[in-house]
Amino acid sequence: YVGRELGSPSPADRSIARLREQIAPFKTLPLWNTELYYLFETDSTNDYFQGRGNADQAARRFLTDLGEGVVQSASIHTQGLWMLLLTPNLSCSDGVLDQLPSPIFVTYNALARHFEGAKPAGKWRYPRQVIAYGYRDRENAPLAALWNYGKRDGVFADLSGFDVLDLFGNPVQAGKLPVTAAPYFLRPGKLAEAEFYERLGKLTITTPQPVAAAGVVRLAGTTLFIGLRNDGGESVQAVVGFRGGGLVAVGPARVKLAPGEEKTVELQVRESAGSDGPAEVMIVTNGHTFRKAVEVLRNPAARGGETIRMTSPDGKLRASATLAVKAGKLAVSIEVEDRTDAGELGGRDFWEGDSVELFFDREPEALSGEHPSVYRPGTFRLFLLPREPAGKQLHIWGNAIMPDEVKTVVTPAPGGYAIRLELPLPPGNRLGFDIKVNDAEAPGQKAVRSANWSGSPESFRNRCVFGMIEFNSTNEVKK
Repeated sequence: YVGRELGSPSPADRSIARLREQIAPFKTLPLWNTELYYLFETDSTNDYFQGRGNADQAARRFLTDLGEGVVQSASIHTQGLWMLLLTPNLSCSDGVLDQLPSPIFVTYNALARHFEGAKPAGKWRYPRQVIAYGYRDRENAPLAALWNYGKRDGVFADLSGFDVLDLFGNPVQAGKLPVTAAPYFLRPGKLAEAEFYERLGKLTITTPQPVAAAGVVRLAGTTLFIGLRNDGGESVQAVVGFRGGGLVAVGPARVKLAPGEEKTVELQVRESAGSDGPAEVMIVTNGHTFRKAVEVLRNPAARGGETIRMTSPDGKLRASATLAVKAGKLAVSIEVEDRTDAGELGGRDFWEGDSVELFFDREPEALSGEHPSVYRPGTFRLFLLPREPAGKQLHIWGNAIMPDEVKTVVTPAPGGYAIRLELPLPPGNRLGFDIKVNDAEAPGQKAVRSANWSGSPESFRNRCVFGMIEFNSTNEVKK
């Protein structure tokens, strides 16, 4: 459910490829998309009812499944085929009183006319998250679909020579056209079939701004981290600034990016009462200034060896943690004041009993891609269960670390417990980190309170809310 679109955290085409690998032993088994309504990405994986999605969302899902060789695409609810009531507060059985076709109805009509019975015939990826799929229709004639799955503004393609239709099947004057999330349907027109596919393979995507900024920036102390990517075909030099959200950059940063290169820029910022407008990254390239609205995530920051303290909202649960370099390892010391022993977990989940959750990110500065907050290969979680017997106190989620790389000692203490861990050092001098302590008051009872460093409930799925620990040579703890 996180692979609904090509631009999803788990891209739709990769999800389909993984499923195809799983059914490969059953050579005669076709691949069907039997899900209902999952058309577009949302913040919640449980948000399944998307029967009233937009026409472009329905078209993209249909064309992606068809281009990847799926023999049936996702269904939508019949409500999506009809126009909504003009009185949204009035409830009736299906939300429609008159059978007035919706934009989705018209789009599916166009898809049926041009693509029903078609077979996949090619796939081309371009810069700026633009993609084209080639097909052969039911008459074996070539056709294609082109769209921008990154949903970026200011992206263009020269479609001269093609017969171009919009997603409703209306003809569009060929030439330099904006490429948006709404697919174009392409026919050869006067082009020979070989030339049609050749032009698709050599299609040039242009934009006045080759440098893209991630939609999330991170603030740790006075350092702001901004992720950049060069989507252009040539090296580019850029000047980067920031303003808004109560912050202003002390000075700009200059950066050079090779084609396709991703890089994180660090800016020193200060609080500014005059900068309380929307936060935006400013990028100057080739004499032009572009602005990108961003979300600022304010992360707690500490230095190696510094004690981190946290308290539950009701003040009944207190904990502290220290991370330092010791003999070439990362040493983590945790002290928890918890006067109620909730016993072994039994049937409770890890976070429902007395437990400590640790979140680690070995690349906290990395902010590349369309989904910078998604866990990366260097992100992992540890669960420490102090009430369990020895050998069952450590559990690892993620593939970035193996059990034999972690040494754990859990010691009961008056009014609580202490935990000591030793694990490999991060590759750089910064580590993304969060800690959450959970407290249940009796055996079999679920946790009634918790305390965490970041203050965010999103650490389980958003690495960009972790705090940052910075290490240097003075953080070394002698034996």
